[in-house]
Amino acid sequence: MKKSISKALALALAAFFLFGLAACGASAKAEKFFEQGKAAEEAENIEEALAAYSKAVELDPELEDAWFFRGALYDGLGKYELAVADYGKAIELDPGDDINYYMRGVSYENLGMYSEALVDYSKSIELNPTDAASYEARGYCYEMLGENALAEADYAMAVQLEEG
Repeated sequence: MKKSISKALALALAAFFLFGLAACGASAKAEKFFEQGKAAEEAENIEEALAAYSKAVELDPELEDAWFFRGALYDGLGKYELAVADYGKAIELDPGDDINYYMRGVSYENLGMYSEALVDYSKSIELNPTDAASYEARGYCYEMLGENALAEADYAMAVQLEEG
């Protein structure tokens, strides 16, 4: 009986160790694809960058930066729904990063979804109250929603922050 428990324990530990190595390998490969994506994007090879970022998130779905960069790429291509989804995943992985909310707000704004953008810009401001761009963007959404007094207040705050 003792021997079978030891054997089972050894097999379980071996499986855990091998899975851990495989996960580390996948994460390292994901980082490699992520870096290839950044290099391709810098070289303006958009399709290659998109493929590399996609492979990175496939290999390591926890790689927040890959979701963010692919979202930014989608946004630049006018694929705003896909950008919103990728920024959403980045937010899920790092809910304390104001840039994720700001960028998803930009994509919502580009879709004409001003109420949704307003929520994200407000969260961005909550996380980083000195970001003038978030105030300006939220002001624009308020303006588009007919909330002119709120828009003016946010525009004024953006100017104040920019002037230091």
